[in-house]
Formats: sequence, C-alpha cells, structure tokens
Amino acid sequence: MLNDTFAPDVNHLQEILDTFDPISLAEMDAVRLMNRTDTKYIFHIDLLPELLEMVRNEYRVLSVNGNRQSSYETRYFDTKDLRFYTQHHNEKLNRHKVRFRNYIESNLCFLEVKFKTNKDRTIKNRMVVPGFEDKLSEESVRFLRDIAGIEFELHYVLTNRFNRITLVNRYTPERVTIDLGISFKDANHSAEAPYLVIAEVKQEKYLQETAFVKILKQRLIRPEGMSKYCAGCYLMRTDVKTNNFKQKILKLQRIENEHAA
Repeated sequence: MLNDTFAPDVNHLQEILDTFDPISLAEMDAVRLMNRTDTKYIFHIDLLPELLEMVRNEYRVLSVNGNRQSSYETRYFDTKDLRFYTQHHNEKLNRHKVRFRNYIESNLCFLEVKFKTNKDRTIKNRMVVPGFEDKLSEESVRFLRDIAGIEFELHYVLTNRFNRITLVNRYTPERVTIDLGISFKDANHSAEAPYLVIAEVKQEKYLQETAFVKILKQRLIRPEGMSKYCAGCYLMRTDVKTNNFKQKILKLQRIENEHAA
C-alpha cells in the first residue's frame, strides 16, 4: 500500500513511469552494488516529472508485482544516547546505521547494517527476518556483532515510511533511487516532508557523465547529503545536536515554503 501523504499528482507520475521499460527484481541482481559510492541530491517534488521524462530512454524502472513505485517502512535502532546519530552529525566516517526495513510489495523484511567507510564508500549487509522487532532478538544481536562488531545495546528510535522509484541504467552499473512521500513517527511524535525528494545515485565509483547526474547538474542541483534517519531525529526531537544540520533544516524549510508560495 503506497504512502499517500505526499502531494503531487500521483496519476501523472504513474503515467510517466508507465512509459519506462521495466526491470524485475531478479534482473536487478546484476546491479545490487552492496559495496558502492552513494551520492544524494534533494529537490522539490515539482521537478520530478520533468526529470523522469528526460531520462526515460536511458533507464529502466523497477517493477514489483506490477508496481513501479514501492512502499518502504523502516525502523531505526540506536543507543540510548544516539551514538549513530551523533557520529553522523559530527561527520565521523567509519560509522554504522542499523535498521529493519520492510519492502512491502515484495513482502520481505531485512535487518540491515550500513557502514560508511573513511574512503566514502557504503557497505551494506543484511539478513532476512520475519518482521520488525521491538527489542533486538538474540539472532539479530549476533548478526550485528559478527558483521559489524556492534556489541553495545541498541534500542528502537523511530520509524519512517516513504515511496521509492528505482531506476536502473541501461548502459553502466548504476541505480538511482528516488524517495518521496517521506514521513516519520516515534512513540510520541510524527512529522512529514511531503514536498521533499531525496534522489540517491548508487555507483561502483562516482561518475558525473550518466544521464541522471548530468540533468541534475544542468538544473543546478548539486550533491547534498541527507540521512532520513537523522532528519527524523531533528524534526521530531529537541534533545539532539543540530549545529551541523542547520543548512539541511533550512533547505527543508525552503522546500516547504516554496510550495506554499
């Protein structure tokens, strides 16, 4: 079931996506890119239809059970003092992120650990789990210890939901994920970013000559990191450091104000 909190004309987006050739999950195994570079871009959702129109001959779109947008729900875990959030805020490399992710249309759930290296590469490991956990099971604790050396206690922090469009380059190992309709909740709060798009270009090594990257550059959209986990923390909490995220918070505000104008 797609997250319906976002504002664009869903039918128009679907019409554009229907003009792309599809690619299946099985076919996409060739570009899993579990050890890769990740380059993020953020922009207003009003730009998305035009961008999709311009790259449709260069990319195929992931289709899962006939759906060309997929629903994701993610549950993040961290220490009580938010070690992972603080490391990201402080721009520390060699850092981890721990989450359960439910791929709703695929009916799959994984425990995932992402490792950002000091070479600016992202390494992801995961294992299939029956579903979300409120408290980490012994098997999950063992997986995190064996894969990432994480032996300290982790707790549930927040959940987010979003819709994702996944494009796969026809000619080079590259995937582009386009996340929209992003919302957050924890035990006491909720927040939404309905006009925000986070596009992430995943490549073996960063190439500026692929169609999607070139068009973003033409539109003066520059690489700009944004962690959905960190965004959920600073949008819903008042007890976290935000100094290094002030520009991102202002960018989010500008996107919302741009729509209001």
